[in-house]
Amino acid sequence: MFRKILAGVLLSLGGLIVYSQSKTQIVSVSGTIKAFHPGPWFAYAKITFEKELGQLGVDYAFFPEDRGEQVLTLFNVGDVVDLTMEIPSNFRDLVSSPEAKALMLSDLLMKPAISSMVCGARMLRFEWITFEKKPHSRYAVHLNKYLDSTFRIDGRSYYRFSDGLTVISRFNVDREFKNLALGVPVSFAGLEILKVPGAVYPRQDVGGFVFFNRLVVATGHLVSMLHKQNSVCIGLKIQTNDEGVELFFPSDRAREIRDFLLVGKRADFYYHDFGVTSRFDRPPLHAIVRGRDTLKIEDFFHGGPDVDHNFTPFEGGGKITGLNLNDKGRLIGLVMNNQVYVDIDNTAELLVGKLLRRGLQIRVRGDERVKKDGEIYRDPFRIVSPKAFEIEGKTFLVRN
Repeated sequence: MFRKILAGVLLSLGGLIVYSQSKTQIVSVSGTIKAFHPGPWFAYAKITFEKELGQLGVDYAFFPEDRGEQVLTLFNVGDVVDLTMEIPSNFRDLVSSPEAKALMLSDLLMKPAISSMVCGARMLRFEWITFEKKPHSRYAVHLNKYLDSTFRIDGRSYYRFSDGLTVISRFNVDREFKNLALGVPVSFAGLEILKVPGAVYPRQDVGGFVFFNRLVVATGHLVSMLHKQNSVCIGLKIQTNDEGVELFFPSDRAREIRDFLLVGKRADFYYHDFGVTSRFDRPPLHAIVRGRDTLKIEDFFHGGPDVDHNFTPFEGGGKITGLNLNDKGRLIGLVMNNQVYVDIDNTAELLVGKLLRRGLQIRVRGDERVKKDGEIYRDPFRIVSPKAFEIEGKTFLVRN
């Protein structure tokens, strides 16, 4: 059941859950307001009702946090309100499992979402925007912060630092805050939600809010830069007193990071520590401290250090001068004329992989990647994503 729930959820932006579902339905229900509560961003955004709302199986609903002042001014506990709401067609399955309830999944999804709210002559209509378009969020890195206090609201733990910044568990799981104590510095990164006009907060001594992702620190020196099979630099290897550590970063930060580090000089490297599942998976680097200088990488890029690019049309031919295989022996790229690197995905490998060999003359049509400012290529390749191959007089279409 829970795997089906997570199939409708996109985990991104440093742990934020953003719901994406094409099939929705509009429902109209009535209910008596029981209480107002903070939503996932701490501002008031949730209403609980005396009874379940219609056939939804829940006794709560959400309004946009930037409309909090209006909602709390116009409506009161005890009001009977008529609601119009847009919900996913599989809403009950989505939030009814014990696991979803434990993680407060409905809060993170902010579902069901109120479209209109009426009580007599008092009425509000809400327009919801996708989270990605909200102007008050950013991915932020905070180093060596000192905890000031802790508090709980509606069963959820909050940890406040001396400057008012407060961290929240992504999934209402307190074990994420293990060993977090007064007087002990902690470093973390995550999606930071800034205060917004029109919102109302249960405490005024709180500044921004961060979905907590703890950073660990390793002290060592740079050994080498790491490159993808297509020669693009996407990480580095450092040597600590005990071990070598490999870390990823966005490809367009490579030159900046290389120039920041001094060969042989020690620095502190802050990164997310998680289980590595493959040779192409490494923890993301988020900050480097060298003496009094600090370089932060305030981007969420887990699983995607090779950033998005622009492309231009490519068509050319020549001799295959190199073949690149993965650790399972599957073809993942080829070099043409020692100048062009052609990425081979699973579709291309299945279509033409057995036909390709060193010395073979081929033609390729596709899209050439435009090198971004800040990137480092190990080899001066032109990098191409193929659409079609011409091999020994035959054309093989990979994609349109």
